[in-house]
Amino acid sequence: MSSFVITAHRLEPPNDDDIRRIRIAAGEDVLTRLIRDGCEKDDALRASATPLAFWLVDNWWRIRCEPVPFTGADWQWRMAHELTAIGAGYIWPCVAFWGEGTRVGISVDERETPMRIQFLADGIRYLPADEVESGVDQFIRQMLSEPIVDRAALQTEYDALCAEREDQGARDWRTVEAMLGYDIGEAPDGLMDTLDGLVDEYDQTSIEEAVLARPGEQAADALQTAVEAARTSNIRAHVPAPLKEVTLDREQPIAPWALAEQAAASVRAELCLTGPVGNQALADILGVSCNAIEDKPHPAFPTACAWRTATGSTAAWPSRRPARKPGGSSSAAISATWCGPTTASSAPCPMP
Repeated sequence: MSSFVITAHRLEPPNDDDIRRIRIAAGEDVLTRLIRDGCEKDDALRASATPLAFWLVDNWWRIRCEPVPFTGADWQWRMAHELTAIGAGYIWPCVAFWGEGTRVGISVDERETPMRIQFLADGIRYLPADEVESGVDQFIRQMLSEPIVDRAALQTEYDALCAEREDQGARDWRTVEAMLGYDIGEAPDGLMDTLDGLVDEYDQTSIEEAVLARPGEQAADALQTAVEAARTSNIRAHVPAPLKEVTLDREQPIAPWALAEQAAASVRAELCLTGPVGNQALADILGVSCNAIEDKPHPAFPTACAWRTATGSTAAWPSRRPARKPGGSSSAAISATWCGPTTASSAPCPMP
């Protein structure tokens, strides 16, 4: 059974508006847990499930693939990721879904509504993306098996979504489109065509990594500028051999910053580092001069960008931040270790 479950049971007796008891659970956490009228505890909200089904199908690619923006969630992001955007005259919990690679992040905020309903669930959790997809599919299929309003329209939209999932080319296209922050078919044709060409030159994974670092209409131009800066940089760092033995389990149900802490701890342990690491010590580890890791402004790309070769043994990067801050040379060393091999002879690798 999937760790993500949506159930929608009809009320008794049935009603003309098809209002149901909707329960959403992520593992052992019930996201729809609430208190009604100050005293009645319940694990389910009362609403029509049809708007929820359409919202999930319409926004699936962004829910599955698009992370929370570096600049914070704006109203456009919230419309595609938060249940409260469904509206339709019902009260929904403040639950948000977003993509984290092979995981889906889920956040829920405890809140009291004007309708004497207080939602109680709170916190952030991460689930395997395939289990969230399975849970959503089970819910949609349940709705399609019943005589709901607009069943034919929901069936058409869901069939189109399933067809795109099965077609690798369509899936790759929708993934990049969503990572850029666009709804289905809304990304500029020129932007998508350019990125499609870059996929042919490098590979899908590398372009997805880069798009996450610079979403939006200028993604392709910024990426090409950053790649050229990295390719022509005279700064070349050598990843120490011990780091090649370090592994990181990306599937853990923990926050990205916790994964980063694990990565940093593993690197420090392999290199026997204690206390703060100064510029000179870092330069010695990477086999470069101390001057090479000082701040070098990069206006187009918001992160450092390494040029990753097929061997993964060396990388060149421009950094926009001093090495004493996260995201400079140390990030390049870590990313060169964990980005993994690429099918192309070389590929861009953004550093967070």
